[in-house]
Amino acid sequence: PTVRIDEAVDDGMDAISVTDHIEYRPFLKEYTNTSHNHTWDVVNDYGAKRGLIMIQGSEITRQLPPGHFNVLFVKDSDAFEKYSQQYKAEKAKKEGFTENIKETLKEARSQGAFIMWNHPSWPRGYSELFPIHVEMIKEGLIDAIEVVNGRKYSPEGFDWALQYGLAILGSTDAHIPMAAELVRVQQSHRSFTIVLAKEKTAQSIREALDSRRSVAVMNNGIYGAKENLDLLFETFITSSYDAKSGLLTLKNNTGFTFYIEKKAQGAKIGVKTTLSPMAKAVVEVTPAKKNTAIEKGATVSVTVTNAFINSKDNYTFTVKL
Repeated sequence: PTVRIDEAVDDGMDAISVTDHIEYRPFLKEYTNTSHNHTWDVVNDYGAKRGLIMIQGSEITRQLPPGHFNVLFVKDSDAFEKYSQQYKAEKAKKEGFTENIKETLKEARSQGAFIMWNHPSWPRGYSELFPIHVEMIKEGLIDAIEVVNGRKYSPEGFDWALQYGLAILGSTDAHIPMAAELVRVQQSHRSFTIVLAKEKTAQSIREALDSRRSVAVMNNGIYGAKENLDLLFETFITSSYDAKSGLLTLKNNTGFTFYIEKKAQGAKIGVKTTLSPMAKAVVEVTPAKKNTAIEKGATVSVTVTNAFINSKDNYTFTVKL
């Protein structure tokens, strides 16, 4: 499991939770320690020494509905084993699924867990919100939806998270080394979550997640609530305008490539620009009408076509000239 720590450090992550399945353990006979806490015991100190914030977690595996769930910030993953055994017995009898998952997640909640519904589009390729999911949300047993999972994106899950006030998360779900996973999914970087934490601590990460200040990232796409993207893009893209030359400079302060479209009120501007990582784009702003000056207080609306505030709409911010 220390490989996951090294990968996260190499990829510039600040925090990680290694969430092994409770129910799915194909290499159990090869383990030297069968405790569900063993991975945490191995990676916790190692990750901390490498500068990562470590969060204990596990993946609860159930057939759909309701599917799989990550429980983060738990203290004892072995406590879920009895529910796993009950589920397997109930599965054999084809009854009791609903109460079992609720009891399992209640155990997680008793440990202070933050609970995420994983990859809602798996395994069918599309997402469906079942009545049990609505029940669990209303009962406080789901805090977040994994909108981005490896190369899988759930537009329906994105909208459900916004509708029900849940956190929006992204993760790798890698079951093989990260380098091989990126080749498999044909992506340049891992999927991950940006948490808008006030401090670089586990406690601050938890506060931000509880306050729903998170966005998901996949393959240079950013998915989050508008208010969270507003916070990010205050620093992601900065601007300056020279009224004398009529030039607007947009500076990308990140490692992302942004694809932007610009529309102006009281001014005309070039239509599309690619804003490369840590680069600037200089565009000319001209009056909307010939032989007139750009009006004082004119604005330019900048739409980022690879950032989304719901499944249909791109993120737009305004620059005052």
